[in-house]
Amino acid sequence: MATPDLFQELKKALQELDDFLASPPAQKVKDVLQASGALLEEFGVPVVKLIDSVIKLLNDLKKEIDNFDLSDIGLEDVAEFGKKLNDLATAIMALPFVEEDPEIKKLTQALSSLDSFEEAKAEIQALITSVIGHLESLKPKP
Repeated sequence: MATPDLFQELKKALQELDDFLASPPAQKVKDVLQASGALLEEFGVPVVKLIDSVIKLLNDLKKEIDNFDLSDIGLEDVAEFGKKLNDLATAIMALPFVEEDPEIKKLTQALSSLDSFEEAKAEIQALITSVIGHLESLKPKP
């Protein structure tokens, strides 16, 4: 299972790409691809195929995220357990004779933040849809 931090990283990367694709520089990229797409294809640069491959990857990711359903397991309870476990781990690791274990901290922080997963999931799905729309618009017209 991916940790919530990974979902936050994915959300951030998607947001940055979505912001770029909605910006004036992306319009310049679109203009270049529209004007020279056929020429690029002739020189062996499969612009449409590359864009379609990214779109397929995003659609596959969206499907997997759709299937990642944690709603039936009481995320609030798991998050509360994670917070209490994190507090205990922090107290134990503060002892001078205990070596800090970053993996334990990572796990307890992941459990603690699971209650925000459904919100992040919806935001990621919306960003994927937006990015796909932008990518579709980059394809050169035949």
